[in-house]
Amino acid sequence: MMRHSLLPVLLALLLAGPIHDACAQSLTLERCITLARAAAPSLQAAESRLEAELRMIEAAAAARLPVLRLAGSLGWVSEVQRIVLPGGTVEFGDGSSVDFALEAALPLYSGGALRAAVAAAEAGGRAAMHRSAGDSLAIDLAVRRTYYGALGAEAVLRSVRTGEARLARHLEELRGAREAGLAGEEELLAVESRLQRARQDVCEAEGGLRRARLELGSLLGHPGEEAVPEGDLERSLLGAEEGVARWPGEHALEAGIRAAEELARQAEAARRPQLGVIAGWHMGRPGVDPVSNEWMSYGAAGLSLSWTLWNGRADRLRAQRARLEARSLEHDRDELRRRQDAALAQARGACDTARGAERAAARRVELERELLSRSEARLAAGAVDRAAHLDSLDDLALAELDRERSLAGLRMSESELLYALGGR
Repeated sequence: MMRHSLLPVLLALLLAGPIHDACAQSLTLERCITLARAAAPSLQAAESRLEAELRMIEAAAAARLPVLRLAGSLGWVSEVQRIVLPGGTVEFGDGSSVDFALEAALPLYSGGALRAAVAAAEAGGRAAMHRSAGDSLAIDLAVRRTYYGALGAEAVLRSVRTGEARLARHLEELRGAREAGLAGEEELLAVESRLQRARQDVCEAEGGLRRARLELGSLLGHPGEEAVPEGDLERSLLGAEEGVARWPGEHALEAGIRAAEELARQAEAARRPQLGVIAGWHMGRPGVDPVSNEWMSYGAAGLSLSWTLWNGRADRLRAQRARLEARSLEHDRDELRRRQDAALAQARGACDTARGAERAAARRVELERELLSRSEARLAAGAVDRAAHLDSLDDLALAELDRERSLAGLRMSESELLYALGGR
């Protein structure tokens, strides 16, 4: 069943198309997550660990099945049994023996050791599966943060370019006013200085966007290549919250606790009697007739019983160690729950704060646009100081920039909240 859980990932990779061409086109968040999971070495290692646990489960289950084996022996003794009769001496063989056998053995009762071994292996497999899910969750968080970081950098670049365009238009208008004798040289220099600052901001924003896209490309498995995200910062990541899901790490620890408890039962069961049945077909010399000392075939069947009475408390010590391991994992689980509750409270608080900041930033943009509109109207009527109008342009540009940054911060806070909720 756990092996089949890998099929959706493989199918998604096939549907996603070639990974190498992915960075050359716009990528949705879902596709970025799919490609990042496929490229993550941690998930590839987790897949190998999961396959190893599957082999352990199969090996534990196979121990409860019949065993078929070939066996052979060659022996020699210096003395053989002899019977002295009136007519002579009868010797039982010549001291040499050869035997080849095809044997089948089946455990009938192991005191629960075999059953506990299977249960421990299955619990270990579940733990590996949940650890892999936890690795996926961490990768999803990294992709979301980088993805919205790139979208935010793109929005910031648009914002500063818009501010640059406003200043450029204002500079052209001011040059016309200067030619008409309605503006002075100092006013022209002030606007041009602001425009150069805006162009500097554009260059820095372009560099930030390039770095964000390179980081996203690296997460997708292509260091040095830019990945272009396709999405909308206005769209929230959160839907209706339906309670708090447990982190995969908690599930993994609980499975580890179960595995340790089953290993303790296995060690305790080794102190009980072990019963099995053995059947075989032999070909050997002298076989069952040592007097004739000839090759012959024959069948044999029987029961085997073993009971370890004392082995230096080795089984008891193994059981104690396993139970101590289970107790340690229980403490780790409790600590994880405590940290999960704290992280969830912090993530919700940060998300609420970011949401409030984004609303305030959006309202500030509306106000600055209204102020600029009125300033432009007064400027057209010749009733405004050009320095004040220039300040209005700067204030709107800063408000738009802050709003884009706060919107990207809100999406990142929502990513952290999704991670804290334990869901994707």
